[in-house]
Amino acid sequence: MRARINFLAIAMVLALWWPVLPAAAHQGFKVKLRPNLVNIGIFFGGAKVTLKGSVPARSQVAVVLEGPPQDNHFKRKRHVMGLLWMNQGEVLFRHVPSVYLVYTSQGVSPALARKLGFGYRAVRHRADIQPKEGEEDFLFSQFVKLKEEHGLYHWQQGGVRLGKPSQGRRPFEVKLDISSRMPPGEYAVQVLAVDQNHILASDLEHLKVQETGLLAQLANLSQNHGLLYGILSVLVAIGAGLLMDLIFGTKKSLH
Repeated sequence: MRARINFLAIAMVLALWWPVLPAAAHQGFKVKLRPNLVNIGIFFGGAKVTLKGSVPARSQVAVVLEGPPQDNHFKRKRHVMGLLWMNQGEVLFRHVPSVYLVYTSQGVSPALARKLGFGYRAVRHRADIQPKEGEEDFLFSQFVKLKEEHGLYHWQQGGVRLGKPSQGRRPFEVKLDISSRMPPGEYAVQVLAVDQNHILASDLEHLKVQETGLLAQLANLSQNHGLLYGILSVLVAIGAGLLMDLIFGTKKSLH
């Protein structure tokens, strides 16, 4: 009798979960990031990495590449007496990502991104801007512009290309721009499947950016052999100065 009751209990649990399991599997997706390692050499001028995958057929897609948080110090310039721009203290941005790249399909607008909790507005909410003088929103907008000029922040609606639906799935592809200014490190690449005002599913990939060759050797010297790195820096500066003097000095003597 007890065995029969246990069997019935297991059957009831399976009956409750059975309709849920296929739906949950259908909502998920997997993505591939290629390459997932970017090597930065002395002549590195930037690169592109490709992210491909598939989502439920009715979905739109958002991709967010985010670097670790860091503090940013800037000199603040003010217009003094209507004549000169002068440094007037510092501005500190805390808890802001070192890199923040957003690519979405055409159906994901900045307004929708705000509702779903990602995008520049989400970064602004996390940011601690000091000193607080009532101009934080303006300062943040200028901070974003500077980061965009360096290729470290980016927003591109329509950057994710969607394919034709097939068998309840829809393929997508996006090419991520890796700036030559991107610092070495591990970067999270989050992929969101969006349906109207909801996130149906998400997946996470990781991108590694590392220095190679001469840059890697110099970085190792600066971190582990500070004295030797300092001596080499001085010698390089002296050599560059002598070379410039030789070139321009020779040109001057010819005239």
